[in-house]
Amino acid sequence: MMQTAERIYTTEEYLELELNSAERHEFVDGDIRLMTGGTPDHNVIAGNLLLVLKLALRGKSYSTFVTDQRLWIPACNLYTSLM
Repeated sequence: MMQTAERIYTTEEYLELELNSAERHEFVDGDIRLMTGGTPDHNVIAGNLLLVLKLALRGKSYSTFVTDQRLWIPACNLYTSLM
């Protein structure tokens, strides 16, 4: 696990560290935080949510993702991964 005690990371540093990490992390305004792993209950909820979103967004210009998609949210200075 990457330790981030008092250090502020850049997005470039985060992406480089994440490429070589066996664990998933998210980047929150300069801080790198370990993300927990999924459980069977989590996967059932995520699958149900994906189905509902896909149906609700049918015909619109949005995309839905299940896992392994890193998202950049500039307004929050946040990189996060879907699990």
